[in-house]
Amino acid sequence: MIHRFKLGVGVVLAAPARAFAHSPIEGMNDFYNGVLHPALVPSQLMLLIALGLYLGQRDVAQNQAPIASFLVAAALGLMVTGFTPVVDLQLPVLATTIVVGALVAADWQWGRFGRMALGLLAGLLLGLDSAQASLTGLTRLVALFGCYIGMTLLLIFPMALADRFNQQEWQRIGVRVAGSWLVAAGVMVVAFSFASR
Repeated sequence: MIHRFKLGVGVVLAAPARAFAHSPIEGMNDFYNGVLHPALVPSQLMLLIALGLYLGQRDVAQNQAPIASFLVAAALGLMVTGFTPVVDLQLPVLATTIVVGALVAADWQWGRFGRMALGLLAGLLLGLDSAQASLTGLTRLVALFGCYIGMTLLLIFPMALADRFNQQEWQRIGVRVAGSWLVAAGVMVVAFSFASR
């Protein structure tokens, strides 16, 4: 009986299925598809977590300008994406994740303009990388607005978590370890993408 179960599971897992990058989830409306989009694209999720952890390592008052720069750049990137063909920016997004994750791991005290530049770069890359090829017209714009909301939420959560764990030394070390994991994951994905070419 166990062998039949294992065989059945193996057949289901090996069965080919359609997979699309940046495609909406069937049965959900366009806005909620957009909200979930950054959480379902691993490279985008990793960059949002890395940037959120990095900003959360600083005092909230020091992050107003970097957050504003991220939000403005993400909005601009999404507006451009709404009217242009789909571009694949996975490697630049991963490279930025590696850099930001390394800054988290090193607990690098970068100035306000450096953090603003990171916010601008991350927001622009994520906005430009969020096109959904199967959507057009108003449905695409609604989905992109949802992406903007999703990106904002996914930036705030790790930022609040890092801020919460900024009280004691061992907690700060935990945040730095998470940054090093993001670096390792980013390097592995980039290496696999080059190896598969």
